[in-house]
Amino acid sequence: LLSSKSTNQLFTMTRTILVGKARRITLDELASVANGSAKLEMQQQQNEEEASSEQQQSLAVDVASALQKLSLDDSSGDLLSAEATIASLTLLALTISQERIIRGDCAAKLSSAIVDIVNSGESLRLPSSTVEFSAAVNALVGGELAILENGPYLGRLISIARISLCLNKARTLSSKAISDPIASLSVERLGSALSIDSFSSTNYDELRPHRGCIESASVIRACLQGSTIVAANEKNVTPSSEDSCKYAKSTPQYHGPARESIIGACKTMELEMNCSEMNGSAALDDTVAMLAAKSVLESVLTLVTGSSMRCGSKIETTQSLGAFCNLAEVTPSLEAAVATLQSCLESEAKMGCQFVSDELAKKEAELKAKEEEKAKRTAARGANNNPNASDGDGKDEFAGMSEAQKAKILKKRAEKEAKAAAKANAKKAKAAGGAAALTSIFGAGTSTVYPLLSAKSDLGDEALLAELEQAIESLLSGGMQRKPKVAKGTRDYLPEQMAIRDKAFTII
Repeated sequence: LLSSKSTNQLFTMTRTILVGKARRITLDELASVANGSAKLEMQQQQNEEEASSEQQQSLAVDVASALQKLSLDDSSGDLLSAEATIASLTLLALTISQERIIRGDCAAKLSSAIVDIVNSGESLRLPSSTVEFSAAVNALVGGELAILENGPYLGRLISIARISLCLNKARTLSSKAISDPIASLSVERLGSALSIDSFSSTNYDELRPHRGCIESASVIRACLQGSTIVAANEKNVTPSSEDSCKYAKSTPQYHGPARESIIGACKTMELEMNCSEMNGSAALDDTVAMLAAKSVLESVLTLVTGSSMRCGSKIETTQSLGAFCNLAEVTPSLEAAVATLQSCLESEAKMGCQFVSDELAKKEAELKAKEEEKAKRTAARGANNNPNASDGDGKDEFAGMSEAQKAKILKKRAEKEAKAAAKANAKKAKAAGGAAALTSIFGAGTSTVYPLLSAKSDLGDEALLAELEQAIESLLSGGMQRKPKVAKGTRDYLPEQMAIRDKAFTII
């Protein structure tokens, strides 16, 4: 299925990523190429730079012509997504450029042709079957370059490309700028059944100091700071036996470990996707990639369970990880799990934003009612009060005072009127239900992320993700949120332990 991409997307392809012999590519770079925000460029060797620009232009024209002639539909078998196809072609170009699968000048020429396909600006979907995939690539490059064989490396390469995209997406969704702020919206929604003390530094920095848990708790704590809905401490909590409260309260205990597991697997997969077989008939063992993929799958399913439970609806995620025997089997499950995680987080964000919107509307109605009642009382007092006797006499209230005394009195009156006006304006702003009302009711993080998530709900939007990351970084950079952390690799002691150590050293 082929269709031209929008002109706007082609103009945004400004980032250039080099591929070639001894070159490496990162997960972020692979994802950028796959979603069209970057393009590939072959690292030219010295002998290749002598090729004429006319020959290179002719090759590009041939590729464009082949793309128009190639026709694939669902009858051709299972098709890869457009992003997975581009990612697979990118890794294929990188692998071939190492001159192990294919040797000699043909390797550089075939890699360049595949790079031209990736940069062609067409939405291309190739078959997931290795036989049909290799045949489609040969049809695209055509002529003397149609030499790609269906070797053992090809199936592994396609699976690695698909898994790498999943891992990059899972890393983004599980980051502290996405999952934790959305979870804090659920904490606000559950209100008095939870307290900020549940995420205190005592519970995590001291009693359970896992780095991922500490980071998650600090983000949620910063997001809830100043909230009037969430209880300030455990004494003010209204006990609740609902599972949603239980999962919301323990959010850092599974967000942190899941995030750490995904980050570790991403490092492993980033190294694995840059590996290359010795020749076209060799096959690398899949154990390393399988362990990374299974680890991420389990972590993603844990996050799915947590998000759905915080919303009050459990999604069945029971899956036997031991049932997967190879990368081709685990890949579809991982893709489905990551898509489910994105859907769950988007639903949770919508539910949280709807709650904030309802509370703002309720607060607006209450404040307006109070202002109207106050205006009525003021009008009634004004009608019943008699005029001042001094006013009726027409006497000068400043009679007998010096100019300095008059100026002092007038200055105090002006300051008093200015304060009263500022107070009235603040009340009007709160009654209008805008930013003032938002910050007066909810925590600092909610006030920051609510405008972003209420305007856009697609967590696949790169612009939204960048705005959320910037907002959370700005929130955490505040002086009240910053706390000294124990340096990695050092050892810390609790106050009780230090008391024992001091006493022991005193005796010694």
